[in-house]
Amino acid sequence: MSGRRTVVNICVCCGCMALAIAFFWPAHPLSEPEYDGRKLSDWLDYYNKPSRDWEHQDHAVTALRHIGTNALPLLLEWIRNEPSPWRIKLNGTLGRLPTAIKNTSFVSSLRQTSPDRTSPAVLGVGVLKSEAAPIVPELTRLLNQTSSRRRQQVVIRALGYTGKDGLASLMQALTDSRVQDHALIVDQIGWMGYLGTNMESAIPLLARCARERSYQCQESAVSALGNLAREPHISIPALTNCLETTSSLTLRLTAINSIARFGTNGRAGVPSLLRAVDDPDYFVQAAANSALQKIAPEKAQTGIFGP
Repeated sequence: MSGRRTVVNICVCCGCMALAIAFFWPAHPLSEPEYDGRKLSDWLDYYNKPSRDWEHQDHAVTALRHIGTNALPLLLEWIRNEPSPWRIKLNGTLGRLPTAIKNTSFVSSLRQTSPDRTSPAVLGVGVLKSEAAPIVPELTRLLNQTSSRRRQQVVIRALGYTGKDGLASLMQALTDSRVQDHALIVDQIGWMGYLGTNMESAIPLLARCARERSYQCQESAVSALGNLAREPHISIPALTNCLETTSSLTLRLTAINSIARFGTNGRAGVPSLLRAVDDPDYFVQAAANSALQKIAPEKAQTGIFGP
């Protein structure tokens, strides 16, 4: 009896879900722009192939840039339309049905979903870079309003490709408690060095993160300061503070490597590096001496860690 009731309940649930899908399914999906006889999604798939060679990749990039801003409405739509929690839950429930029921055409149709184009869409934004700036306001709204960690991560990655407007949005999100993954934001900012001097406004915020945030965010900030290697009068004190106060070996080594990336502009870090050369840990000693060779070679030891 209980088995029959379970089947009835499942059928009722499936019927309700079918009605919901029919009601919410977009009646007029956006049309895809094309180039050289291929649709935008085809070019994104082509660009996203792990086995692509450079010549074919360049061809895909050329196509995507030719499509240009005409791609933005669809890219935004694909970023926005991640699988909803109820869809994921429904697919899981239907997948546990008895084989005889699961393989019926009705249940199979309920399990059908459109391809997840979230990651290719982010790559498309990455190709367009600052040309994608018009969608920054909507991406920012999504970042601030969604409670989905996965969607926030997708939007953070997309914003990191959109230039100065995206940087401003990410910096603002770093102060917003509604955004869950601050470490990912810091990581993304750290890879935005392509903006050149426009990145200087982000350095004070990264320096504060290197001092004040959780370990994960602190580690991301220490790496980001080294990746960007700008504003040494702000960055180096934050990095040496981390080097001398943290008990984490990984974080200390990351701080040393980040100081080294400033080259001769990192001379303010020499006193901390000299103390690190006398550290009990061999790896800290070696990393600090290697950094001194890049920043102040006359201070580095020879014949111990290398020539």
